[in-house]
Amino acid sequence: MNISSSEVLIPILGNYMNSKEDSTDVIASIYIGNFSKNTNSTIDNINQGEIYHRMCKIQNLYQSIYLSHQREKTMLNLLNVLSEIVSDNDPCGVLHPYHVANISKEIGKALRLDDITLKQIYIAGLLHDIGKLYIDNSILNKEGALTEDEFEIVKKHSVYGANIVKDVFGLDDISVLVKYHHERYDGTGYPNELTGEQIPLGSRILCLADSVDAMLSPRIYKEPRNVEFVIGELLKNRSKQFDAKIVDVMINMLLKANEETTDILSDTIIWSTLTMYTTKTVYSIEGTLGKYDFGYYFKANKFNFSTEINKDEIRTINLYINKNNNMYCYELKSDYYENNTLHISSFDYIPFLDSFNILWNLDGILNLNSLENLDINIYKIGGSRLMFYIDKKQIKEDIIDNILSLEVYFKGKENILLTGKIVNTFKVGNKNHYEFLYINTSDVVIDHLFKNIFSKQMELRRFITKII
Repeated sequence: MNISSSEVLIPILGNYMNSKEDSTDVIASIYIGNFSKNTNSTIDNINQGEIYHRMCKIQNLYQSIYLSHQREKTMLNLLNVLSEIVSDNDPCGVLHPYHVANISKEIGKALRLDDITLKQIYIAGLLHDIGKLYIDNSILNKEGALTEDEFEIVKKHSVYGANIVKDVFGLDDISVLVKYHHERYDGTGYPNELTGEQIPLGSRILCLADSVDAMLSPRIYKEPRNVEFVIGELLKNRSKQFDAKIVDVMINMLLKANEETTDILSDTIIWSTLTMYTTKTVYSIEGTLGKYDFGYYFKANKFNFSTEINKDEIRTINLYINKNNNMYCYELKSDYYENNTLHISSFDYIPFLDSFNILWNLDGILNLNSLENLDINIYKIGGSRLMFYIDKKQIKEDIIDNILSLEVYFKGKENILLTGKIVNTFKVGNKNHYEFLYINTSDVVIDHLFKNIFSKQMELRRFITKII
């Protein structure tokens, strides 16, 4: 037919998850141009030759990108389901897959693996325990030792997980890493009792990262282990449970854990906490930070931005990321939000200029008044402030504005007394985090504090040297 004055667009139809039936859903359109009534052309002519073939290539490329986005969206939804199940039974375990993914990626970078392999290992880390969706919670959260039959049931989770990754996401290469992440270097692991180099490198990395985070992180049935213990276990199981070269890389990472990481936002999906300060109150919202090719979004775990908050009342939005047991803070701006998703337009990293992270257990006591005090865990410390967390308990708002005293414990040495006030608070998992600003604390006390910290660091290095 002849074309009168009109615009011509070519529709791109979705083909969801490689369905055998063609989809009639239009997911995008390609604009060809405007044809006036004087143009002597027909639709048949447009559909032939070079233009037709180029449009087919564009359509195939767009469908590929679209399907990749849908697969990532499905993966994120499943991760949120798993996180919700875990958080109801063991709030401490919510961060575990994200920690394993982060540690695995850092090990891979130290081994100079290529970017594609790093991404595969990172996604495998996120999904390594997805098979536990099929394991009864009474077994997963059992405080005592598992029976032989219960352990046989738990051992199946790696195969279940591999099947989910392969069948639901279509990620065959990553499913292999998930399947073998409980194999041991000496051949005593499961499901196939592979040995040494028979185990995929990514699975060997996941095995160690999984164990390290399990030791460093608290659980409802145990307290976190200190760095000395973790390094001792790594050395004890070198060339037994773990690949020796990966053990050496991990120990080096632990010793350098106080150095700030420059690419915190490089990962595809990160568990994080969003703190929204409004004119009326403060919201602390847990969820996942996701990365598009063109930006970022935050998907809340249990919060609806459209119904639970007024956009006009928002003053500041901060994002806290716990990566490799270190805490990082960003101030961000949002373009818009819909339901449980906040779309982010910009990030500004908020550095702790005079502070560094503490990896070993640095305990203390916060004196609320003459009759009440709280045990605290200090994880970041500096010349003007420190940061600590409290498990499960929360400091009352009417106390936060007061001048408080805080004692820092150093084993075998005199406690150090600091005075100050809490200037910031947020929640991650079952931990309430606080920023404590020193007030009326002398330089002599600060010097004594850092002297003890550096002494502890030297003790740690001597411990490593002695064992090696």
